[in-house]
Amino acid sequence: MAKWVWLLALMCSLIWGGSPAMAADGPAIEWLEFAVPPAQQGAFLAQDTAVWEPFLTQYPAYAGKEVWAQPPDRLILVLRWRSRAAWKAISPQRSRRWKRRFGPPWGLNFRW
Repeated sequence: MAKWVWLLALMCSLIWGGSPAMAADGPAIEWLEFAVPPAQQGAFLAQDTAVWEPFLTQYPAYAGKEVWAQPPDRLILVLRWRSRAAWKAISPQRSRRWKRRFGPPWGLNFRW
């Protein structure tokens, strides 16, 4: 996993210029990994789109999302943010409400 984090930091550097680790408020990557059985991945991604896209697109700092599948049962969501400070400024209470909307059908217990 450490190799992926290093590669992701390098990609950010090449895409946005400069090193995200060195920037006080540069671009940021949010990396989310879920174990989802292959038969349920389509439904999981449909729920993710239905719940999270309306929430995320309200924020100008949100720059997009990629979904990576890692067999046999991993889904990795890579969210790009234009500003780490703006991403982290999203109200935790508001974010928790949306997490509750998404989590229960999948048995997810968000702790972040």
